[in-house]
Amino acid sequence: MGQILKYSYWNNRGLYQETATALEKRIPTFGKVEDAKQHPKLERLRRATNMYYDLYNNGAGNTHTGMHRGFKGLLGVSIVLARDFYRRDLLTIELSVDRLVKDAAAEQNVPLVVNTECQAHKEDN
Repeated sequence: MGQILKYSYWNNRGLYQETATALEKRIPTFGKVEDAKQHPKLERLRRATNMYYDLYNNGAGNTHTGMHRGFKGLLGVSIVLARDFYRRDLLTIELSVDRLVKDAAAEQNVPLVVNTECQAHKEDN
């Protein structure tokens, strides 16, 4: 099993962390985003962050609930591979979250703020 990346959204040090935090405030604690059909990119981010949280918090143990349908499509890695926490798979997941945050930010008119510490130290991941 691998280890958690130094620069990740899990550590609150993602590439677009400030933007992701701002978008998170628009996502309800439970259920879909309001008017999900009018905000599809924010809804995709919501689904992905739920999967992401379950992966890091619980080793993706909630697969029986069906919440991981579409994991690979949203996060770029199959749930089976993600559970092993290999560096290459975690990097793929982080890049996927970067893309989802960027897309949702554009849809929601939220400024895209780059975490320069993350960008400058990408090789440390």
